[in-house]
Amino acid sequence: MKNLKLFVRLTKIDEAQRIVYGTAVDETVDFSKEVFDYATSKPNFQKWSDAISAATEGKSLGNLRAMHGKVAAGKLEQLAFDDDGKKIDIAAKVVDDNEWAKCLEGVYTGFSIGGSYVGSKRAEKVNGRDLLRYTANPAEGSLVDSPC
Repeated sequence: MKNLKLFVRLTKIDEAQRIVYGTAVDETVDFSKEVFDYATSKPNFQKWSDAISAATEGKSLGNLRAMHGKVAAGKLEQLAFDDDGKKIDIAAKVVDDNEWAKCLEGVYTGFSIGGSYVGSKRAEKVNGRDLLRYTANPAEGSLVDSPC
């Protein structure tokens, strides 16, 4: 299984509710010259979220880890598909005190999606740049300190 890790910056922190907000993934070209394919990945994100929701009787829409490790830092409370913007926004509740302190201190600066690639990456040119477009199959959301 090929590992997938994407980085996206946190956009807001709600201290009273211990919720961090941001875009989980979009079609921005990453540092590896790869680009997420929203249309083919969206069903995989929905399936992953639906499975977590069913397993938790609706208490979570996705699992939240710390640095792609074994720490269960919290849960996804919102998962919003933006078809026009070709992105997935999330709100994550951080229940682990140590991980929450890192959010407040600015140690964690973003989200990263862990999982696998589906099928082969597809080569394409965008504005004269050679890129690889991929379909993602998520397995976790994670709080991270720097881009992968």
